[in-house]
Amino acid sequence: MPSTTYALLVGIDAYPAPVNPLRGCVNDIRRVESLLRARLAPPDGRPHPFQPRVLTDAQATRQGIIDGFRQHLRQARADDVALFYYSGHGSQAPSPPEFWHLEPDRLDETLVCWDSRLPEPNHWDLADKELAQLVAEVAESGAHVVVILDCCHSGSGTRMAEEAEVRSRRLPTDDRMRPAATFLVSAEQAAALTVTERSTQAGSGWFTLARGRHVLLAACAPEEEAKELSLGGEQRGAFSFYLLETLQRGRATLSYRDLFKRVNARVRASVSLQSPQLEAHDNRDLGQPFLGGAIPEGPAYYTASYQRESGWAIDGGAVHGIPAPGGDTESTRAETTILAIFPFDSPPADLQNLGTAIGEARVTRRDPTQSMITLMLHNGQSPEPHMTYKALVTALPLTPMVVALEGDAAGLALVRAALAHAGPARTAADETDNNADDHGDDAPTGAPSLLVQEGDLEAAELIVTARDDSYHIRRKGDGYPLVVATRDFTPIRAQLVVQRLEHIARWRKIVELANPDSRLDEAGIRLEIELPDGAGGWQPAAEGRAVRQEYTYQNGAWQQPTFRIKLSNHATRRLYCMAFDLTETWGVYTLLPGGGVWLGPGEETWANAGEPFYGSVPDELWNAG
Repeated sequence: MPSTTYALLVGIDAYPAPVNPLRGCVNDIRRVESLLRARLAPPDGRPHPFQPRVLTDAQATRQGIIDGFRQHLRQARADDVALFYYSGHGSQAPSPPEFWHLEPDRLDETLVCWDSRLPEPNHWDLADKELAQLVAEVAESGAHVVVILDCCHSGSGTRMAEEAEVRSRRLPTDDRMRPAATFLVSAEQAAALTVTERSTQAGSGWFTLARGRHVLLAACAPEEEAKELSLGGEQRGAFSFYLLETLQRGRATLSYRDLFKRVNARVRASVSLQSPQLEAHDNRDLGQPFLGGAIPEGPAYYTASYQRESGWAIDGGAVHGIPAPGGDTESTRAETTILAIFPFDSPPADLQNLGTAIGEARVTRRDPTQSMITLMLHNGQSPEPHMTYKALVTALPLTPMVVALEGDAAGLALVRAALAHAGPARTAADETDNNADDHGDDAPTGAPSLLVQEGDLEAAELIVTARDDSYHIRRKGDGYPLVVATRDFTPIRAQLVVQRLEHIARWRKIVELANPDSRLDEAGIRLEIELPDGAGGWQPAAEGRAVRQEYTYQNGAWQQPTFRIKLSNHATRRLYCMAFDLTETWGVYTLLPGGGVWLGPGEETWANAGEPFYGSVPDELWNAG
């Protein structure tokens, strides 16, 4: 396990004019710092193995970031980790002629420092070549180097960037022609550099130079924009939010490959036109645990103890992956984390048998590093305040998707009524109460929806707008509707809107499926996408990035892109495998015969019986623009 983690954490919201400010970058950095400080906390009395240098706003000058690399991160030795995390604006700038052999488009990708765009001379962005040089200097010692960038540097403006609730982390290209002498990399050094093989493929655009060994996680592809919006009750970068959420809920030993897969799915389900990227100098590093295993494996159980001021609590909170309890409606308020309680001297084998549990606990409040609980023993006795217990998570809450409602009051009242009765049917007693309220014979008798809950715009994932006698559903980060508008403000049409919301909520639950306590090796089942190699054969798609395909014009006609999907079992045990196609129009389709197959060790199977899939843009999306 690495001995010390040196981190340079940079977040810039308040840029000086004329740079447009951001609102979630400093939040991102503070959350990263808090999570790592808690998860890397040493036993009492030992020096803290987490050594961060945090630069926010005016501290994050170009020279400040360079000094952060050379004075702070270069302290990392062979057994240490060096982490550079940047949250702010990305951009591009003209590359000087001395570097044109490295830049076919003659543009450098850049990080926008706090003072990058000041009018005085010698204020420049930090270019990709300079970042590569700084990374190489840190990597010379053999430290495990990780670079995480929540910014964008390419792509054109979109409608999404104009929405009040979402911002793009991209600045226009700096048109100034920068002299080569102002770069940290000299022209002589650049002449000896070569573009890496991976940079010729679609990637983040940052992984371009064959420099020091490191792993890169980037928020988006070059043609896309990294977005920030309100998530979890505060302004955050979408990539940073779901990266930290995955780290909190997942095992400490998540590999870069597995971490990326989960973050990529969450980001792409939440905002459009943003595909995170994972790249490595050495592909073998993709199988390493995040931060080289610096985060220790969490305990198999939590400890429940009594606190005189506040009552019973467990030593696990938000940074350990405990979800917040409940919701805002009667039907969702009971949704919370449930734990089985064991005597503190219980051997590990007993924790695998819930029949030996002596009680149950439910989380009532979640704090950053602990959670308050109600604790009940099976024998009806009250737990003794002087006792300590082991607590094992047995159930996690199924939290509803939060939806904001805006627009015509009469139309929204119908949607609220449909939400109030969209859940499972009430008990006979409840139905009697409904009849007593004289709702009429056709009044719905269901409970409130278990999948969808109304909330404010800050907490919402989707927005339903009622206007012009139509209902429109869109993601908070998008400026266009997700589905065709539902016309007419009637109870039946409002129920259809709620049915569509619940369908989307189910789709998202499938996307988000994960078992943080799984005992299966994450590399046990491998899913590979193969693409045509241009010579009649197939080749595996590059790992760690979205597979971007395009129509091609051949023989006088547009040809659809094709691909194949293979699953293989690399584990030592027989496993049951399923694969789904989750379309952008909220469809859920099985890809294997019969829905799933058993694979023994070393066995493999092909989706669609080995026949190619044909990619296409659905007509409803094409027609919607």
